[in-house]
Amino acid sequence: MKRSVIAFVALVLAFAGANQAQAQAQNLKIAVIDMQKVFDGYYKTKDAEDKLKAKAKTYEDELKSRQGEVEKLKEDFTKLLEETKNPALTEDVKKQKQDAAEKKAQEGRMLLNQFTSLSQTRGKELNEQRVRVRQDIVDEIRKEIDAKSKKEAYSLVFDKSGMTSTGLPPLLYSLESFEITADIIKNLNAKKSGGEKK
Repeated sequence: MKRSVIAFVALVLAFAGANQAQAQAQNLKIAVIDMQKVFDGYYKTKDAEDKLKAKAKTYEDELKSRQGEVEKLKEDFTKLLEETKNPALTEDVKKQKQDAAEKKAQEGRMLLNQFTSLSQTRGKELNEQRVRVRQDIVDEIRKEIDAKSKKEAYSLVFDKSGMTSTGLPPLLYSLESFEITADIIKNLNAKKSGGEKK
């Protein structure tokens, strides 16, 4: 008797759960977005890329200047070494030239170490800034998607960009009416001119 009551209660609960799931599925509203298109189409992405390119160019110019200094020291060192081989020079003059060449070699090693360190530091700074800027842009896009999702009462928003581990897109098919990519790009870019559209 107890078993049949428990089975009956379980059956009623399962039926009620299935009805509730079916009711929720009928109210389910889905949207699809291509995050890569949104990222690429957002005006702040291009602005950020331009700023990063300008900064990379500044760093590159700085490194070229330092590299020029290293090359100049190398030339001076080679010239001094060649002068020490001149048989017309006295031993004192040769010694002075050798000392000067050794000093140039030390300066060159120090400058080369500074150049290497600066190159690594600048590369790391640029990479960190690129990651930080990208994350800020993605956060802004997510906020726009969240706002639209709340306004339109979307239950789920799928990103169709990228590939899965099987080499297939994560979303194989969706109705065009589910697509919100263009709306999100439009809303984000409307803020450039000062307009606030949702």
